[in-house]
Amino acid sequence: MIFSTLNIVSHHIQGIGMIEIKNVKRKITKLEENGNPARRRDTHWGAWFSLGWRVALEWLVAVLVGYGVGTFLDEWLHSEPWGLIVFLLFGNIAGLLNIYRTYRNDVKTF
Repeated sequence: MIFSTLNIVSHHIQGIGMIEIKNVKRKITKLEENGNPARRRDTHWGAWFSLGWRVALEWLVAVLVGYGVGTFLDEWLHSEPWGLIVFLLFGNIAGLLNIYRTYRNDVKTF
């Protein structure tokens, strides 16, 4: 009696599990057909505003890192303006490369 009850309950639970799996599969198929709305890019101005801030901050951080490295090397090597000049140039180049990569990867998907 107990085993038959457990067997019925386990079949019932498995049946519920199968229904849930079918629902999940149906939802996945629907998302694949329509595209996942969470992955779609928003072309609203907020997305462009966010991208602009991202690009500006990436460039600023690259320049600040170049400034820091250049200043450190000038202090360490006693070559006052040259390390700063060279690494500010490297920082600007790195920032511009980051902007180009962002354009190539993200802007074309908007």
